[in-house]
Amino acid sequence: MQLMADRPVISVCIPTLGREALVQRSVPSVLAETDLAVEVVVAVNGPGALPDDELLRDPRVTVVPGVEGSVGAVRNAAAAAASAPVLVFLDDDDEFLPGGLRDLSTPFDDPDVAFVSGRLESVDGAGVRTKVVEPEQLGALFADLYATQLAGGFAMRASLFDAVGGYDERLRFSENYELCMRLGRELARTGSRSVVTGTIVSRYWPSGRSYVDQSADCAEVILETHGELIDRDPKLKAQWEALAGVALFRAGRHRRGRTHLVRAARARPADWRNWYRLVLTLVPPLAKRVWGR
Repeated sequence: MQLMADRPVISVCIPTLGREALVQRSVPSVLAETDLAVEVVVAVNGPGALPDDELLRDPRVTVVPGVEGSVGAVRNAAAAAASAPVLVFLDDDDEFLPGGLRDLSTPFDDPDVAFVSGRLESVDGAGVRTKVVEPEQLGALFADLYATQLAGGFAMRASLFDAVGGYDERLRFSENYELCMRLGRELARTGSRSVVTGTIVSRYWPSGRSYVDQSADCAEVILETHGELIDRDPKLKAQWEALAGVALFRAGRHRRGRTHLVRAARARPADWRNWYRLVLTLVPPLAKRVWGR
């Protein structure tokens, strides 16, 4: 995409809890793209205030304060305030690498392209690369979309984001994963193109947070939202029921977790692993040892 003086070509949407990391990494990494007309929209979850920093007074930065709800709700609020035709979502403690936004935005010069995905590097707490996250074939729930589904690793036309209804605000975890399910199916439905760049576009820092309860809720939301498609494939049904069951059991919601594991066994009774998981739930201390919390 070419530089436009009157309008940003790409909006980077950043949800935050007002953490200092916002100023240290994410916003500066976007504003460093001086040869690209960028916009940063920072949506603040809850009543907290952002640090008074010169970067946040940059005319390219818009702050949306006091957004209530899940991380999906905060991401949606940022997208609603964005003005560019292309959206990217970035977590507040991650960053784009030099040229990363340019690489994500250039393919949109082709009007048939609606989604672009890049590679990411994962780093340790000292910033040393631990691995490169590659795009992958995401499977039937994604209409076989080949992409990266981590924040900072993909961009889309705002019209595509609107067409699928944005993020599911019930989710507190894996909201990008679930969004990409709907994006992939919408791309397949409309025949729009998805493109993968060959470059590493962003850096993913470890959060150090635990998502046991959130992952349990996520699995159940996905089963509810995409159940009609999941139910068509016994293998897929068993996988998601087992995922929900183990996550719920790890979160201490044993009865509900066992219900999902029973469904997994019924979906694929010939798979011994489903019965093994179910038997584990009859001895909670053993299940805890195997699965942890």
